[in-house]
Amino acid sequence: MISGEVEASRISVDELEDMAKNRDVALTAYFCRGDECLYVWTDYERGRTEFTATKEFDLRSRPLFHALSGEMDAYQLKCPGNDVISLHYGPLTTGLWEAGAFKVLTYGERILNVTPDFGYKRREVEKKVVGRRVEEAIFLIERLCGTYSVAYSNAFCTALENGCPERAEYIRAIALELERLYNHFHVIQRLTAAASQKVAISHFSALVEEILRLNAKLFHHRYAFGLNVLGGVRRNVDVNIIDKKLDAIEKDFEELVNILLSSRIFIDRIHNTATLSREDVLKLDSIGIAARGSGVKRDVRTFDSFYSNTPYRIACERDGDSLARTVVRIREIRNSIEIIRHLINELPQTALKSEVECNGFRYGRVEAAHGDVFVAVEVKDGVVKWIGIRPASLVNYVAFIHAVERNVFTDFPFAIESFGLSFADSDR
Repeated sequence: MISGEVEASRISVDELEDMAKNRDVALTAYFCRGDECLYVWTDYERGRTEFTATKEFDLRSRPLFHALSGEMDAYQLKCPGNDVISLHYGPLTTGLWEAGAFKVLTYGERILNVTPDFGYKRREVEKKVVGRRVEEAIFLIERLCGTYSVAYSNAFCTALENGCPERAEYIRAIALELERLYNHFHVIQRLTAAASQKVAISHFSALVEEILRLNAKLFHHRYAFGLNVLGGVRRNVDVNIIDKKLDAIEKDFEELVNILLSSRIFIDRIHNTATLSREDVLKLDSIGIAARGSGVKRDVRTFDSFYSNTPYRIACERDGDSLARTVVRIREIRNSIEIIRHLINELPQTALKSEVECNGFRYGRVEAAHGDVFVAVEVKDGVVKWIGIRPASLVNYVAFIHAVERNVFTDFPFAIESFGLSFADSDR
């Protein structure tokens, strides 16, 4: 849970181009604000976030810029000949888990190019938030993508706070790690479904349901809606409920993983599928699981002082394929269980909420299950004057586009599921 004041350096177009050439610094976000363009950069090695501003300018030297500026068609190849077939897959069809579509170019069995077609989930959350009091804004922010509600509400709240009571911070972290667990379980369940592993599908679905039921008992909502409020959390938690459930969930998970990783059929489908190299990650500014599966340590928890006092360990693999991303998820599930156990054993006895004066231009970012979510918000007298949101899925769709090229059609579900992407998260 990282936050701070937005202090943008005004730079020239030439200085911006020079900055864009440095692949060690990731392009994190791009927003239009008034008559200026706001660029956000992250040095993941040093844990630094930097803002730069210019007059209107298109930073096309960084491939991610197209996605951040809403130009997804820029990734679509033009048909190179009459033997190329152009398909529109979706928005409602077998294999797609939500309303969204893909534009596909193919010679037949092999994929030449895939571009996500957004717009079917567009709700214009940012526009609807502007002009509302922050208390109302949280209600919309946490519904931007329900499966990441804790991450988004955390990012929004921490952006406007200068800290909150320790107990509230621990409860927020517990909720965030539970959210990470059910999202990782869900991704593995989707991968097993793509491989027709019927028993594994049922068992991983059951693990997802166990976490959601645990959420309902702890936070009075399956997706923890309403938990985070400005200055802390709305309600206390019964840690005894968590402790008992975690033991059973961990036992079932380990048994399932042993069975799954011993299945040659399953491993063959995800090994060497949709490979993303380390160089690809740096070029495409990939984040989260996509980056860590290719050996690039991008996780904002590494420079969060709160997590430095927990058993958190960054999980990385080097092969960059769907198998590597799956192994990262498995390692993170184990680590999240460790973190939650530590948090419930060390839960401080403090207040749940403190008063907050809402003024200024600030940012917040949180490592969600699929990558870090970023929120920049300007508030005056408790009313949102401007807000910019950068979802993790939007960034990693660019990585998916690159990784899935030259794979065959039967590999498509294993590729897309391994990235854990969401149309609703990207469309907002």
